Amino acid sequence: MPLLAEYSTHPHTYGYQTARPERRANGWLPDAVTDTTAKRRRGAQRLIDFGSGVFPRLWTLSGRQLWHVVVPLPRMPDFYGCVRELGQAEMQRLFSQQPALVRAARGRSGHSHLHVAVALPAGDVPLALGTYGRIHATAIETTRQLWTLAEYLSRPADERAARPNRKDVLRYSRAALRQQRLDAAEDYLLARLRHGRLPRLRWQQVVPREANVVSPVSRSLQGAARRRTQPWCPPGYHVGEPRWRTARVSLRSSQVVRNRGPPSGL
Repeated sequence: MPLLAEYSTHPHTYGYQTARPERRANGWLPDAVTDTTAKRRRGAQRLIDFGSGVFPRLWTLSGRQLWHVVVPLPRMPDFYGCVRELGQAEMQRLFSQQPALVRAARGRSGHSHLHVAVALPAGDVPLALGTYGRIHATAIETTRQLWTLAEYLSRPADERAARPNRKDVLRYSRAALRQQRLDAAEDYLLARLRHGRLPRLRWQQVVPREANVVSPVSRSLQGAARRRTQPWCPPGYHVGEPRWRTARVSLRSSQVVRNRGPPSGL
């Protein structure tokens, strides 16, 4: 069922959808508040980048342990306009000069927070309490955890627009989840109208440009990335080439072989 906005409750989203007939017919929302499996995998691929992305560079730092840390921030009326500045200030207080990838986010309840992939010295653990509340931390020990985190950080910054997980389905009704997606789109379009170009909500700090070593973990990440980015195709077809083109070439070449006459001189 298409997700259609009403002018009385979501005027900016309604204007976005009615600007083009296909948007209204399919219930499309802006790309920044759209969450699909394909988008998550593309985002994870950019973070992994066949073993040379930012995640493997953090993973392979010698003498360090990679952590996923959730840092709470205060509730703010202008999420897109304020969260990066507040997030950078909190990162300086908690993880100054520590290699990290940071993603600012707003939860379904409206609370802002940071998802931080930080490489701390071996033996160190993140602080339990930040400036604005309790910090949750999980050590990243396996490549499966790393891939899951890469896909998780590829969701929309406003988590109301993300696909609901099992906990969300149990906590909210289907109508409430649809309403949250429209609310996320409305806030995003309003922020674009107010600020124009929005600040980036994912950034790095002191991450090395290249991985220090090529470890077995990096090689396994490269293999996993290749497997995910090369979909299966029938024999005779090539990934990335239109089906009609490869099919016609294959048919034409087979006809040439089948219709070839006897060799000259016989």
